[in-house]
Amino acid sequence: MRFQILHDIPGRIRLRADTRSMSTEQADILEAWIKTLPGVDRVTVHERTRSVTVVYHGDRRKLCGSLASFTYESAEKSLGPQPSGSRLMNREYKEKLVFLVIRHFARRFLLPNPLRRVLAVCRTCPRIIKGIKAAAAGHLTVEVLDGIAIGTSLVTGDYTTAGSVNFLLRVGEILDEWTHKKSVDDLARSMSLQVDQVWKLGDDDTPEMTPLGSIAPGDRIVVHTGHVLPLDGILERGAVIAREVADVTIETEDIRELVWLKRLSDALMGRIHRNYRFVMGFNGTLIALGALGLITPATSAFLHNSSTILLSMNCLTALLERESAIMDDNALSSERYYR
Repeated sequence: MRFQILHDIPGRIRLRADTRSMSTEQADILEAWIKTLPGVDRVTVHERTRSVTVVYHGDRRKLCGSLASFTYESAEKSLGPQPSGSRLMNREYKEKLVFLVIRHFARRFLLPNPLRRVLAVCRTCPRIIKGIKAAAAGHLTVEVLDGIAIGTSLVTGDYTTAGSVNFLLRVGEILDEWTHKKSVDDLARSMSLQVDQVWKLGDDDTPEMTPLGSIAPGDRIVVHTGHVLPLDGILERGAVIAREVADVTIETEDIRELVWLKRLSDALMGRIHRNYRFVMGFNGTLIALGALGLITPATSAFLHNSSTILLSMNCLTALLERESAIMDDNALSSERYYR
């Protein structure tokens, strides 16, 4: 492949591939192949502009000769199977965000006001329905709050605010999905077997670290399953990303902490459900008494604020007495935890 030199300074060169177009797969292959060249420190390939930036040390002429001999066919043979890159995924979500913003502002400035109102109602109704279903099931979730915010805007005739809230929620959903997929992809890459040493059983059945190239047929390789501690040195890079992706991280070596965490989570969910039922029942009673004229608005406001303060003070109390729970756990046999 031929390259055009756009910028050249000692230790850094920027090129442009002499092709009409470059796919994301071709960009991944080119970037992976250049990384294998001797003296290359860092390389970045942009498929849209077909530009290649290489940071290197050593002989520039040798590097340029190697780049001139590049072909996709030979690179695929030398590299072998490559993991799917995140380049295509990043482009997909960037395009989603760009077109979402363009459509939002195009509707706002180009469509007439009556049509914008109809579109706002049609686009926000699914979120209102989700909120109603969640509230009917007794769950005070984010969908309920979103539905209340959008529904209040529609009832008051503020269709612009309802559309803006729905637009921002959609942006947040795309970013959340993008971040999750990117984190999972990074985790999979970090936990792939890109290692130069493995565990092998010696003659005395003692595991020892051995270079991957010295493994011979008949050697007994130790394969770890389940949770692998960073002690073995194999998944140390993946452990950092795993902690970022995980919903809950327990920094302890005592498995009995799982029992404490389960009790704590059950107590927390029980408190949430009790508070929700109390708030809905008490406030609903105040609304009914006020509508019937049995209590004045001032009395209703006083009772509402008083209940909020008392409920908040109750939420500040400890969910469980940790000391007594630990004593109960220690009284149980270890067989229960490691069964």
